[in-house]
Amino acid sequence: MDQRKRRRPAHLKFSQRSTGRSTHSHTPREHTRSDASPHASRISPRTSNRAHNPAQSTEHTGGYTDHHPNTERRQHAPSINARRDAARERPYEREQQRGNHREYQQQRYEHRQREQLNRHEPARAPHPREAERRNHGETERSSVARSSLIMASGTLVSRVLGMIRSPFLLTMVIGLNSPIANAFDIANTLPNLLFNFLASGIIDSVLVPAIVRASNGADGGRAYLNKLFTISVVFLGVITALLTLGAPLVVKIWAATLSPQWYQITVMMAYWCIPQILFYGLTAVLGQILNAREVFGPYMWVPVANNVVAIGGFLTLLWVFGAPSEAQLIDPNAWIGPRSLLLAIISTAGIALQVVLLLFPLHRLGIKLRLDFHWRGAGLRTTGKASLWAIASSLVFIPSSAMLTNVAAGATQRALTAGLDLGTVAGNAAYNVAYALFMMPISLVSTSIITAMFTRMAKSAANRDLPLMRSQVIRTANSVAVINYLSMAMLIIFALPLSRVFVPRGSAAEITTLAWLIIILSFSVIPWGLMLLFDRVGYSFEDTRGPFIASLPSQVFTLVGYFFCGFLPPHLTIPVVAVIAMLSTHLTCVMVARYARRTLHGLRIGKILVPHLKIAGVSSIVVAASLGVLWLIGFATVTANFWASVLTGLIGAPLVALLYLALLIAFRIPQAEVLISALKHVAHRLHR
Repeated sequence: MDQRKRRRPAHLKFSQRSTGRSTHSHTPREHTRSDASPHASRISPRTSNRAHNPAQSTEHTGGYTDHHPNTERRQHAPSINARRDAARERPYEREQQRGNHREYQQQRYEHRQREQLNRHEPARAPHPREAERRNHGETERSSVARSSLIMASGTLVSRVLGMIRSPFLLTMVIGLNSPIANAFDIANTLPNLLFNFLASGIIDSVLVPAIVRASNGADGGRAYLNKLFTISVVFLGVITALLTLGAPLVVKIWAATLSPQWYQITVMMAYWCIPQILFYGLTAVLGQILNAREVFGPYMWVPVANNVVAIGGFLTLLWVFGAPSEAQLIDPNAWIGPRSLLLAIISTAGIALQVVLLLFPLHRLGIKLRLDFHWRGAGLRTTGKASLWAIASSLVFIPSSAMLTNVAAGATQRALTAGLDLGTVAGNAAYNVAYALFMMPISLVSTSIITAMFTRMAKSAANRDLPLMRSQVIRTANSVAVINYLSMAMLIIFALPLSRVFVPRGSAAEITTLAWLIIILSFSVIPWGLMLLFDRVGYSFEDTRGPFIASLPSQVFTLVGYFFCGFLPPHLTIPVVAVIAMLSTHLTCVMVARYARRTLHGLRIGKILVPHLKIAGVSSIVVAASLGVLWLIGFATVTANFWASVLTGLIGAPLVALLYLALLIAFRIPQAEVLISALKHVAHRLHR
């Protein structure tokens, strides 16, 4: 008897008491297996309640008692499958009753997976939504990295050729701080500015979400695309025609401070440059159609053709007319005629070529655009409403932009009148050269990554998946920051060599003036990248009103600041303008970040701010160490001539990048993986 008693099964060991009554405190094997799992917390409350209630306990154990080891334990028990199904269902009854179907399905799937693992059975196929969640991070990161690399490579080639075109070759043709450089800069910049004011905000903020939504239609969005293309041609064509006819008035608004002779030359070039608005607009529309289909390469590579055309044209001008002398640069009579006319035509021809080249990838995708004037019922009304705020947001920039060009042109004109050295007085051309250099890392990094993420953010917004969208924003912000801080450090360290490389014929005073503008504007790299990202949060929901309102305070600040810059001495005017532009970018970033946080119903800014502060500390160390080395060598030595500056950049830039990466790894900053993975991806592509 004692022998038999010692061999009694463990789960019946405490079943009997002196009263001969079962306490039902045991747990059947099926539930013991579940309770031992990590998911037991969902089941144990119900089982424990039944364990202390004899009436419920009989139901829970299947109707049997264990007063003796020889008792038939499964005499009245339901089948194993029935008990197992009941155990699966009980923990989720409350969630199902509340109607939270998604949570119910998720918990049910997780519990089944754990049960199957405990029984050493092969797991069933995952729930589609769970499988998507599980693989989303890795798939999205690899896809975004691939798309970003394609865009960044195209942008890099385009920017390098663009820098060769302007300022390298263009300053050989028209100089840097000269009246003709300011006149051409105003005429050639006007179409870009007007396009950004009138159409760029609509295209960038509204079209991608609208095209993604229309692509889910029965025809794949073909009817919508045809109507959209037709409206774009009509709208941009009418606007371009009106502005071309009104070129004298447009130039007067943007450059009222020019002298009469330089004003006439600017108007003549504007007649040939303003038609670029039509070609800019069509390029953007066709490019966004490709972006919505996640084909990013062509849109980023077509500017290469534009730069090739411009480089060929400028070389032809140098071959035909030769490099201008110092006297010719300030003489308006030397530029009235074919010299300035060819300069404007060359600039417009390259923009027109971009439109033609984008038609080929569209044709390969099976998209054959046709004019369709049946606009009713095409779903364009929603796009039109969103476009109104995009137009308003763009129009807000017109006063500050007009004020900037007038103040810059006025600084040059006042210096000429006072007989000052123009090399020390930056004008429109110098500011735009510095701005182009400062925008290069933004175009290469921020725009490429954010454009690749924008389509995915638009899909998350369409599905109202705010948690996924918040994680996308945080991950993108930190990925962009680790490269942007390196770019900012490079601009500060190599501002003087960069100025000498891209303006090889510039005087020492012009090089110094340009370098200071680059350094000041470089502090806008970080907030500019964040501003682009937070803007896309609103654009993903087709909300352009929020970004518009968020940008108003900074525009008021910019307009007032530019106005007072007009009263400063000529040599201080543009440097102070650059400071105001930098502060305005920081203010806009803060306002748009607040808007994005409200839109996403809470965004943990600390997850963005803390990594940024850590990376900023590393960047500061790199800048201080590198400037110390250049100071020991001598700034005059590294900028003595073109080849000295090139050698400084070729040797110094890799060393700075390696120091930056080493410090990121040494301080265990996780965002270092972004640089490492990018380098591995580039090495893999080169190896192939």
